[in-house]
Amino acid sequence: MQREETPTMATGLERIAAKARCEPKLRFRSLAHHITKERVWENLCEIPTDTAPGVDEQTVPEAKESFEVWVEAMLQSVHRQG
Repeated sequence: MQREETPTMATGLERIAAKARCEPKLRFRSLAHHITKERVWENLCEIPTDTAPGVDEQTVPEAKESFEVWVEAMLQSVHRQG
């Protein structure tokens, strides 16, 4: 599925994306520090609510409702590359 509009990125991510386009052989060590609670919420809100449940069988409305319950553990896992 292709997006109809170009997503907007924060300035830091724009620089990373531009560098990746200009230097395709460049390898990034970790981008996990760019994954924040706010960014996860913003992206969760971009997902249409009528999409199919995820592999955990959770729907978008359910994920939004329980966001505060699961987000911190998920971020800790991502940041420690677990």
